[in-house]
Amino acid sequence: MPKESKASTKAKKGKLASLSPERRRRIYLTYRLPEVLGELERLAKETERLTEKLNDAKLPQQSSERAKAEERLVYLREHRPVLMKEVKTLRKQREKLPKGDN
Repeated sequence: MPKESKASTKAKKGKLASLSPERRRRIYLTYRLPEVLGELERLAKETERLTEKLNDAKLPQQSSERAKAEERLVYLREHRPVLMKEVKTLRKQREKLPKGDN
């Protein structure tokens, strides 16, 4: 079996291979937390928009458009706690990381 050089092994592992697991976790948290918070904001805006749409008297009660909007609103209301749980988990993980200048 031929031995692989250090360079080819490093290339296979990727750019983050040389970083410590703590550093990789810190990088992940730095980018994931704002991403989830942004998703929560989009969810809130879409929920508000759908609520206004459903409260519109012009939209017929038995229309397929209303049914789709109601279904989407139910999904969004069920999905919000999932996102909030992820935000809570990410914040706890961030707090557990040792303080440092990494």
